[in-house]
Amino acid sequence: NVRVDGNPSLMHHKFMVIDDMIVVTGSYNWSAAAEDRNDENIVVIVSEAINSSYEREFQRIWRQASAI
Repeated sequence: NVRVDGNPSLMHHKFMVIDDMIVVTGSYNWSAAAEDRNDENIVVIVSEAINSSYEREFQRIWRQASAI
């Protein structure tokens, strides 16, 4: 499913929540420029507790977004 961000401000989150255990976050923009030119960082965290916090934030954003 895809939704449109319901927040009028700019979204700047860059994170991925995987399998109730892993969070991938950082400045990385998932683009060719990030891969080839920019100074970017990416952090992989393996923690159920941290994953849960990021999952709650994802669900908060998802709830306020509009289905397309």
